[in-house]
Amino acid sequence: MQIFLLGLDNTTHTLDVDASTTLSAIKGVIGAGEDFSISYGSKVLSEELTLGECQVDNLATLSVNGDSRR
Repeated sequence: MQIFLLGLDNTTHTLDVDASTTLSAIKGVIGAGEDFSISYGSKVLSEELTLGECQVDNLATLSVNGDSRR
């Protein structure tokens, strides 16, 4: 499936992934460190979960966020 990832600098990354891809793997692809999180809708996603577990569908847009918990 294909997803879109909106970065902090407002650039959109297009990624080809599958439902078993973890959020941690996606962060690795774009070089996002521990200080960043990924959200889908208004929910911050746990990086050990897979896209399938987070119910992320084909052509979904996720966002990279500065992690306010740090």
